Amino acid sequence: VFTYTPEDQSQSCEESIVHPDLSATDNCSEAKVDNHIEDERVDGNCPNQYRVIQRWVARDDCGNTANYSRRIHVYDRTAPHLIGVPEDTSAPCFNIPEPAEVSARDNCDNYVRVEFREKLVDGSCKGTYTIVRSWVASDSCGNYDYAEQRIAVYDTFPPEFNEVPEDLRFECDSVKLPAPPTARDSCSNVTITDQSYRQAGDC
Repeated sequence: VFTYTPEDQSQSCEESIVHPDLSATDNCSEAKVDNHIEDERVDGNCPNQYRVIQRWVARDDCGNTANYSRRIHVYDRTAPHLIGVPEDTSAPCFNIPEPAEVSARDNCDNYVRVEFREKLVDGSCKGTYTIVRSWVASDSCGNYDYAEQRIAVYDTFPPEFNEVPEDLRFECDSVKLPAPPTARDSCSNVTITDQSYRQAGDC
């Protein structure tokens, strides 16, 4: 007869599985327990969810045996944890920060896959919008962690002319208008509107 029999139990995949040594008694002779029977693993729906069956056999001097087994249900209910997700921020349209290097750790998986996504949300003009960057870390049992960063992109900088022609004087019969100026902008295309007009003189 076994003097102690551990009950079935459930435990997280991060906990070590213990195979305890049992003892037994017999009414006529010494009882010896085989405490070194290899555990049997029965796979579940994912790598960190399974059952472990532990067995013991007690024998007396006459070869009579008693058997005992218990089941350990191993589960993974803990999501990974994302590391290095930056806070929300704002940035000028010509200086957008690069995506951060985000990683993850898990209580049971040595490697956790991190998926990165990015989308743009239009604003009031081409140089004003929001960048939404998101990261998802998933472990082998489908537990996941989600985080996102929002970058408010702004354009408060006026365009600059590349070259503006100087004031000129012409004889009335030889007026030659210069080429129109060009301009540049850090965030979008530039439209130049010609606002030239004729100003009356003395005659």
